[in-house]
Amino acid sequence: ILVLLASAFIIPAAVNYAHSTGIGGAFRIQEILARIDKAGWGEFIGSFLIFIVIGMILVVVMYIPYIGGILYAIVYTFILVLQAKYFANLLS
Repeated sequence: ILVLLASAFIIPAAVNYAHSTGIGGAFRIQEILARIDKAGWGEFIGSFLIFIVIGMILVVVMYIPYIGGILYAIVYTFILVLQAKYFANLLS
């Protein structure tokens, strides 16, 4: 549970860091919570859970012999870029 909570706050912390002038932007809790409030808690948590489910599906795909690892690498790269772009747009 703690890992899920921490990973949920890593995304807005990274966005806040990208928009600030130093590494301290990643640790400004009030600004991070303000970004989430601005985007909407429901949309943020919902999209976070959707990407977790997609990740779980990809882990299952990875267990397909031979082609699973290749398919995982290709799809995971696409999903990772999509997730970064989605959360950057959502939290900016």
